[in-house]
Amino acid sequence: MLTGANIATESILPRAWGYNANDAKQVCAIHKIFGKRPLKTYPLSGLFKVYIYYPYILRMRVIKPLNLMPFNKDEAIEFLSKEFNWVYYGGKHYESRWTRFFQSYYLPVKFGYDKRRAHLASLVLSGQKTREEALQELETPPYDEKSIQNDMEFIAKKLEISVQELEALIKLPNKKFYDYPNNGWFEQLLHNIRAIARKIGIPF
Repeated sequence: MLTGANIATESILPRAWGYNANDAKQVCAIHKIFGKRPLKTYPLSGLFKVYIYYPYILRMRVIKPLNLMPFNKDEAIEFLSKEFNWVYYGGKHYESRWTRFFQSYYLPVKFGYDKRRAHLASLVLSGQKTREEALQELETPPYDEKSIQNDMEFIAKKLEISVQELEALIKLPNKKFYDYPNNGWFEQLLHNIRAIARKIGIPF
């Protein structure tokens, strides 16, 4: 499996800013509480499948080509634009209206997470930006008011609720992942095993 994940632009992200989206137990538990439609066609993986079944039983390999070469974000954007007439969508994870709304409005407003801080820190560490350039970029708002309103209406329509209902949901008290059933213990167990394996020179 090929992935565009890379160290140069994605090396930093605080663990407190998210939880593993592959935890099928948590997805099903939350759906059982709040869901209204059956998850008949919704693809679920689960931590066991992702960390044990796929890599060690099916022997599936995840290849990250961008880690095998010098990777510069601005040069990649210029190359894609020149060779394929690709148009940059304006920010990391702005490839869809949902991810743009989630990254630049929902997370900062509800949880206080401006992921630009982590993304820009990665670019500073890889020498693609100076610290001063990163700080200057953080001075600008991630989202303009017109786009916020348009995307708010779009997201509300997709969720089949009103904008007022969406705004009310955002204002509810925040939750942590451990407020709902999860398999976080399994992920932590694997993390501990990996740490021990590395110390004794065993690949895991």
